[in-house]
Amino acid sequence: MSTTDVSVAPATLENALPDSALPADWTLADLQRHLGDIPPERIRLFPSPGLATEQDALDWNESKRGLCELVDRVLVDKAMGSYESMLAIELIFALKTFLAEHPLGVLLGADASLRILPGKLRSPYVSFISWDKFPDRRLPKERAFRVAPELAVEILSEGNTPSEMHRKLVDHFEAGVRLVWYIHPAARQATIYTAVEQSGND
Repeated sequence: MSTTDVSVAPATLENALPDSALPADWTLADLQRHLGDIPPERIRLFPSPGLATEQDALDWNESKRGLCELVDRVLVDKAMGSYESMLAIELIFALKTFLAEHPLGVLLGADASLRILPGKLRSPYVSFISWDKFPDRRLPKERAFRVAPELAVEILSEGNTPSEMHRKLVDHFEAGVRLVWYIHPAARQATIYTAVEQSGND
C-alpha cells in the first residue's frame, strides 16, 4: 500500500500569516488606549485588529453598512450622527459657494477615504484638496486618494473622545495637513488648529 507524503515545509503556516501591526502581548484595554480610549463597540473584530488592510476598509465602506477608518491596521467605526451630518452639508454648501468663484480645488465628504499616511485611512467630515496636488487637474481613479488635504474638518459627536481627537490631529499634521477645524455643535464653537499645539476658537 503506497503512502502519500503530506508533510508541510517548515514555517509554511507561519509565513502564510501576515504580521500584525500590534504587539502580541496587548489586551483589548491596550488597544483601546492606543486608539484614543474609544468605546469597544467602535472597534471591528473582523479582520482581526492589527491585520486589516486598506482594501478591507474600502470594501466595508462601500457595503453601506457604516463608515470606518483604518488606524494602524485596525478598522474603527467613525462616530457620526444625523445632526453632525446636517452641519457638514451646510459647511460644504458654504465652501462650495466660495469655490464656485475661486476654483482652488475640490471638496470631499465623510464617505471619502484619504490615505494620509501608510496604514492610515482617515475620513474627515469635510476635506479640501487644492488643484496643486492633482497634475493637470485630473482626479486620480483610486478608491482612496493618496493625498493629505489642505483642510480637514471634523464635527465632534458624543462618540468621540479627547484622546481620539488628539490622535487625529497628530496624524493630520504629520501627513502635511495645513489646517484642521474641530466643530463643537453643543458649544456652538469651532477650534481652528494650525499645528497640534496651536489653536484658536471662533
